[in-house]
Amino acid sequence: MSSLSPEDRARGVIACSSGNHAQGVALAANRLGCDAVIVMPTTAPSLKVDAVRQRGAEVVLHGESFDEAYRHALQLQADRGLTLVHPFDDPDVIAGQGTIGMEILRQHGNPIDAIFVAIGGGGLIAGIAAYVKQVRPGIKIIGVQHDESTAMADSLRAGHLVTLDEVGLFSDGTAVKRPGTETFRLAQEYVDDVIIVDTDETCAAIKDVFTDTRSLLEEPTKGKGLYFMDTSSAAAECVTLQAAAGFNIHLFPTGQGNIVGNPIEPVVKLTANPLTV
Repeated sequence: MSSLSPEDRARGVIACSSGNHAQGVALAANRLGCDAVIVMPTTAPSLKVDAVRQRGAEVVLHGESFDEAYRHALQLQADRGLTLVHPFDDPDVIAGQGTIGMEILRQHGNPIDAIFVAIGGGGLIAGIAAYVKQVRPGIKIIGVQHDESTAMADSLRAGHLVTLDEVGLFSDGTAVKRPGTETFRLAQEYVDDVIIVDTDETCAAIKDVFTDTRSLLEEPTKGKGLYFMDTSSAAAECVTLQAAAGFNIHLFPTGQGNIVGNPIEPVVKLTANPLTV
């Protein structure tokens, strides 16, 4: 946002996101003194929608998926002359997300064998992988996708961008039908592997974290990498493991997420085969 020209900011910005990017753009626009329009799917959790509004942005709810909302955002951009801030397929956004990789390496002096990263459009893993592989190329970068939104995994397997016909919304923060062009290019170059988890496995990971630490992962996106680490023999061989869906596994923040009311009840009900660690 700060890299935009004064003219671009004066026109106002528009972004599309189911939550995290939306809040970041809204906050940046508020601090930079420009108008922000955020298009969100109608399925976005109310906590995220309210958080965006609280940061001063105009919220437009449209469509049931990110891709439907994104098409509407492009139409509004053209109609109102706004500046688009893409949620993942933008070099500056990717570089910003890459600072998470920098934080991981700075915070941990011990050897790191692998970093697990949740994937939607690919901005987070592209940024983390690009940074980490330049500084410590021996660290494995492993993506994690929900089995109902495997666009990046399918694209890497095919060797070209793949667009899914539909995606599931359980892990709404990563429910993207097509990865970005630039994120795909970086993933091809720097990502070592992508593994797939299902809803039961994701819920089991969230439940295990709560049972063992009384800490809450506030949305399914953040549980995906943890499940694989709990159950994979490859992960068990690592000396130090971290999961990045915005956070490493030694930090379990709570806040604006998808789970309301009794924080563990929805997970318990959805978990068919609870794990023990």
